[in-house]
Amino acid sequence: MRLSTAKSRVKSFAAKNEKLRLTSSIGQFVFLDQTRYDFPDIGNGRVTILGCTLFSRVVPEQAREVVSRFIDFKDLIDWDVEDHNDCHEADVQWLNNEVQKINLEDSERDNHLHPLQPVD
Repeated sequence: MRLSTAKSRVKSFAAKNEKLRLTSSIGQFVFLDQTRYDFPDIGNGRVTILGCTLFSRVVPEQAREVVSRFIDFKDLIDWDVEDHNDCHEADVQWLNNEVQKINLEDSERDNHLHPLQPVD
């Protein structure tokens, strides 16, 4: 299965769940794929979840071993180290942007957020 197909299926499930939620008491399903979810205010603080896959970064020296051992490279169609690293970079950039937004929105917030530093 392609990664885009898998994500599309989960998004479809989330949409169906949201429609069902309008007429039932089931809980909310949030697909955390470069998604920010802000919980309703709880007591004195706010809770935010930042969700993404954050694939590992594969360095060239490890590429052969990683491809032979990681199930992602066996089960995903049209998936290679370059795709893997592109997704890693996109998630790192998204996380850093979201952390900056949160810090700008609420500088008084007690948080455990730190921008991700690129690995050399």
